[in-house]
Amino acid sequence: MERVSKILLTVTLMSSISWGQGVVNTDSLSQVVDSLLTFSKEKAVKVESADEDAGEKHKESKTSHSSKRDSEFPIFDNFKSKLTIGKSDTLTEDKTIIAGDVLIEGVLSANIKVYGGNVWIKSSGEVSGNILVSGGQIRVDPGAKVTGSLTEISLGGIDVKKSPLVDKWFEEDESEPSWDEDEDVYDDEESWEWEHKNKRELTLSTSFGESVTNPQNPTVRYNRQEGLFLPLRTDFTLEIGAKFRGYLGYGFGNKKMRYGAGLTIPVFTPKVLVDLSVYDRTTTPDSWRLSETENSLVAFLFGEDYLDYYEAQGVGGNLLIRPLKHGMAFRLGGYSEDHTSMPNVTQWGLFAKDRFRPGFTVFEGNITAATAHLELGVNPWRNWGDWNTYLRDKADAYLGSGISVNLDAEKTLADYSDTNFVRLRGTLNLGLAFSRDFILYNRTMFATSDQSLIGQRNNDLGGYGTLRGLRYREMPGDQSVLNNLELWIGSRESFLIDPYLVLFLDSGFARQWVGAPTDEQWQNFQGIRISDLRHSAGVSVMDEDGSWRLSVARELQNSNADWRFELRLQARL
Repeated sequence: MERVSKILLTVTLMSSISWGQGVVNTDSLSQVVDSLLTFSKEKAVKVESADEDAGEKHKESKTSHSSKRDSEFPIFDNFKSKLTIGKSDTLTEDKTIIAGDVLIEGVLSANIKVYGGNVWIKSSGEVSGNILVSGGQIRVDPGAKVTGSLTEISLGGIDVKKSPLVDKWFEEDESEPSWDEDEDVYDDEESWEWEHKNKRELTLSTSFGESVTNPQNPTVRYNRQEGLFLPLRTDFTLEIGAKFRGYLGYGFGNKKMRYGAGLTIPVFTPKVLVDLSVYDRTTTPDSWRLSETENSLVAFLFGEDYLDYYEAQGVGGNLLIRPLKHGMAFRLGGYSEDHTSMPNVTQWGLFAKDRFRPGFTVFEGNITAATAHLELGVNPWRNWGDWNTYLRDKADAYLGSGISVNLDAEKTLADYSDTNFVRLRGTLNLGLAFSRDFILYNRTMFATSDQSLIGQRNNDLGGYGTLRGLRYREMPGDQSVLNNLELWIGSRESFLIDPYLVLFLDSGFARQWVGAPTDEQWQNFQGIRISDLRHSAGVSVMDEDGSWRLSVARELQNSNADWRFELRLQARL
C-alpha cells in the first residue's frame, strides 16, 4: 500500500506540474530537472565491487531473480524499485528508481533519479554525482562526502539542498536501523525493535512553522486569491551550525512575487534555539482545519476554495526551549506585520467554475504582538505520512496510547499595533489503543478572546476539521468549544486494502461577542452551557496509510439536516 501511495503521489505531482506548464507557457519541469541532472537511460547499471565475502553471496542470490527479470524485460535496466550501494561498491552509471529507496554506503560517481522514494547517504558514503528525489527526502549522515548537487521535488515545490543537509528523516539519535533490500523486512528482531522504539518516541511539534509568526517555506498551491503559486525553496545548515531557510515564489493569478528568509541559531546547546525571519507572504488562519494541499486539489478540480488568504509583510522572532528530547517544548516570540486583503483573481476549476466564495476581507493595518506556545506530553499522532509503521502486532507500535496538551497565547502590543486583543487556545489530544484494530481517539479544543476578533484570527466552527455535519465555518465565533470523539475499527482480512471503519461524534459551539465581555466571561467560558452544544455524528472509511478518508455526517438536533460528504487527504479528522 505504501508503494502504491508513493506512485500515486508521483503521478499527482507530474499531473499538477504539466497543468502548470500550460498556464505559464514555459519549458516543462522535467526539462529543467534534466538540465540539472544529465542522465543516459540507455546504459545498464554497473556496480563494481572491491571484494566479496560470504555475506555477499546471500545478496547475489537475492538479485539473481532480478537479473533474470531484467534480461526478459529490458525496461527494468534503468527503472528499479530499490538500490543499495555497499561500502565496498562503486556505482559508475546513471540510475532511475521508481517507488523505492536508495541506501548509499559506498561510492556514487553517477547520477540518480528517485521518484516516490528516499535517499540515505551514510557516513561512509562518497557522492560526486547528482541526486534528484521526487516525492521523497534526502538524508545525509555526518561524515559523508558529498560534492554533487542534491535536489528534492515534491508537491511542496522544489527544494535545492546543500551539503550537509538538515536531517529530516529521523530525530537526532545515535542509533540507526539496519537496512534490508526486501520491503518491510528487517535483519533481526533487534532492528525491528529499533524501528518501533524510535517511532514510538513521539516528538512534539517544535517547528517554527506552526506559529503565525514564523512560517515554514510555502508549498505549491492553487486558490482563488492567487491562482497557481509556485515557490523555489532552499534550506541548509551553515558551518556555524545555524539553519537557513528561504523561498521565492510567484502567484500567476495575482501576478505578485513573495519571499521569505529565516535563520535558526542554537544558543550554547541544541535545546535552546533562536529563530529570526523576514517575509512578504500569503497566509491563511484556517490551515489547522485542512491542509493547503487538500484545498488546492479541491479548488483546482471542483472550484471550491475553503481557505481564506491575506497578505502579511513583516518580521518575527522566537525563542524555543526544549529541556527534554521528547515530551516538552516552550516557545516565546513576537512579530510585527502589515496585513492586507486579497481579492479573488480567478473563478476557474477543472470540472466547475464560478463557484468560489467571495474574497476574504481582513483587518488592514499593522499588528504587533507577543506569542507563547507550550506543548506537554506524548502526542498520540505520529508523522502522518508514516502510518505503515503503526500496523504491527503490538498496539503500542502504531497509533499508540498517548496524551498531549498544546497551549497558545497571542497578545497585541497596544502602543505599536493598530488593533488590540488577547487570544488563547488550548488543545487536548488523547489516544487509547486497545489493540491494532481497536483505537479510541479524542480531541478537545478551547478558544477564547477578550473582545471581538479580527477576521484573520477567528475561532469559527463547522465543516472540515471541526463539526463535520455542519456547513463550513457555519458558526462564527470569538469563543468556541469543540470535542471530536472517534472509534477506529480495523480489519486484517480485507481485500487489497486494510481499511479502518471510523465512528465519530462531534460536539461544539461558537459565539461572537456583543460588546466587551467581562474577564469571567472570556476567561472561564461563562455563558456556554452543555445545552448550547451542537452535535453531529457520522462514519468514515480510511485506508491503512491514512492517505485518504471518506466521511458522511449530519447534524443530530436537526431532523431535516442534510447528509454531508467529505473526502480528505492525509487528514487527522
